[in-house]
Amino acid sequence: MTARILTDDGWYGSIVFAIYDTEECYEALVFDKTFTKLIRVKMTESHIHIYRKVFIYDVRVVQDWVVRDGEEGYEWILSADDVNDVFERCKSLQSAVKITEFFELKDKDDISGLMSAAVGFHDAYVADIYNKDNRQYILFHAWSVDVLFELEGDIETNLIVGYGNMLIGDDYPIILDSSMFKERGKYCWTDYEEVTSLEGLERAKPDIAYFIADKVRWTFTPTKE
Repeated sequence: MTARILTDDGWYGSIVFAIYDTEECYEALVFDKTFTKLIRVKMTESHIHIYRKVFIYDVRVVQDWVVRDGEEGYEWILSADDVNDVFERCKSLQSAVKITEFFELKDKDDISGLMSAAVGFHDAYVADIYNKDNRQYILFHAWSVDVLFELEGDIETNLIVGYGNMLIGDDYPIILDSSMFKERGKYCWTDYEEVTSLEGLERAKPDIAYFIADKVRWTFTPTKE
C-alpha cells in the first residue's frame, strides 16, 4: 500500500507498512516526512470536523501482507520487537516507489486505488471543469481531498460545475456513491455504484451523471476541508 500523508504544510508520500485498530481510531505505520524514522499516524483527525490524514491510493496486494486481530501489515513488521530493527528494509522498499504527479488508469487495481483515495466520491461535488491542450479536466472536491481527472480522446460527459454540491440547492443532487470501470477500451465514471457496464450506463441515461473517455489520468491533493 502507498499513501499520501497530510501535514500542516502540505503532504508527502509513503508506503503504508501496517495499519492498527486502536479502538479509538485506525493508525498507519509510515515514514515521517523526512524519511528518517517510522511513525504511527492517525488516519483521521478531528478539528471542528473530522478530516482524513492518510490517503491510500495504491491498494495492490503485496507479498507478506497479513491480517490479524486488530492489525494488518507486512508480516516482518508485525513480528518485529522494534520497528527500528527493520528500518533499512522499509527504506529499501520506499526507495522503489515511483514519484509521479498523475496516475494513469490501466486496470482494476488502478481504479480501486482511485476509489480508495476519493472514498468512492461520497458527498463529492464538481468544483471545476476546463479544457487545455486537447484534454478535458474535471476537478472533484471529496472528503478531505481534491481529485483532478485528465481525460483524453473521445470524451462524453454530462457533468457540470456544482454538480453534487448540496449547498447550492435541490437542482444539484448529492453524490452518495459512484462507480468507475473499464469496458471496450473506454473508461467510465458514474454517480451510481450499481452502473458497472456501458450497457447499464446507456440504460441509466439521463438519470445519472457520468463521463466516458478513451484515456484517464488523475491526481489528488489532500486537504483539511
